[in-house]
Amino acid sequence: MGYTLSDICNELMIEMGENQPNRFARYYQLGTACLREQNMDLTGIPVVAELMLNANDTVNLPANYLNYTRIALCGKDGALHSLGRNDNLCLDKTYDDCGNVPDRNSATMSGASQATTIAGIWWSSDYLDDNVRNGELMGRFFGIGGGNNANGYYRFDLNNGHILLGRLPKGTDKIVLEYLADIDSQDGDFTVHPFLVETVKNWIFWKLIARDRSRNANEKQMAMIDFQKSERISRIRFNSRTADEWLAAFRAGNQAAVKW
Repeated sequence: MGYTLSDICNELMIEMGENQPNRFARYYQLGTACLREQNMDLTGIPVVAELMLNANDTVNLPANYLNYTRIALCGKDGALHSLGRNDNLCLDKTYDDCGNVPDRNSATMSGASQATTIAGIWWSSDYLDDNVRNGELMGRFFGIGGGNNANGYYRFDLNNGHILLGRLPKGTDKIVLEYLADIDSQDGDFTVHPFLVETVKNWIFWKLIARDRSRNANEKQMAMIDFQKSERISRIRFNSRTADEWLAAFRAGNQAAVKW
């Protein structure tokens, strides 16, 4: 069970002898900034989203997207199969005369540009002219490099809020994105984990005096050190493990081999 940011701000104001309720908004704003920073570095939990493909093999990034941890396809085996990153994918997607993107599934292609599925990859046959004969793979994929990913590839187009996708298995209509999301309020307030309460308080106090010209440099330095100490304690608590987990980690790294 967590605390609300409002409760923490009110508690801190009482501790500091603050008797001006109109200053609550400043405390709350500073606390929000602290939660945003800690979310990126310490407390953020990946969010899982299924994103439907657009007609031009792109997906739209969620509005609260910060950074990704995994991009994958959900296979028939119930497991996630990661896509590979390819920053050589073209950012410029083509449009028809009406300004619409072509539909990869319904577009009519001539015999020279029909698609072929090989090893789970959706290839264009004009690329495979010298590699496929009578439906059989002949090899001779020269110059494409090693480590090719049968699940497909992605590239970020952050300017337009998209992920570009390429060489996806035929029939793919969605991908799975695991990502770090921006903080989100619930019922108009932010929930704060108990491990983070003192860190938030010390951040607020430090930022309150950091730009106050009436405070001396030593006091500001001490406030920053107090915040850093509490943040370090929060990190230790979040990273703590059970005795069984520590024992399993020890056994994984300890081999009962004869030493000479």
